Amino acid sequence: MLTLSRQPLPTLDRNKYASASGVARGAYVLADAPGGNPEVILIASGSEVSLAVEAHETLLAEGIRSRVVSMPSWDIFDLQPQEYRDSVLPPK
Repeated sequence: MLTLSRQPLPTLDRNKYASASGVARGAYVLADAPGGNPEVILIASGSEVSLAVEAHETLLAEGIRSRVVSMPSWDIFDLQPQEYRDSVLPPK
């Protein structure tokens, strides 16, 4: 499969951000605040992920703990065990 975008998008540094292995589970934590426990969660898919990462970096610089969740498939994510879903999107 080839997936192409019409706009130029930055390449994510996978040494800084999580690998894409979580994509098979429908959603995964791409970037998190130091120590976790986010105040805000930014959920994105596709070309919007880079915008969410940019917002995450800005929020962290302002002292706001944020998490970026890449969610290419809500349907697949919804089939995951509750424990996994809660680890990605904490109930609180």
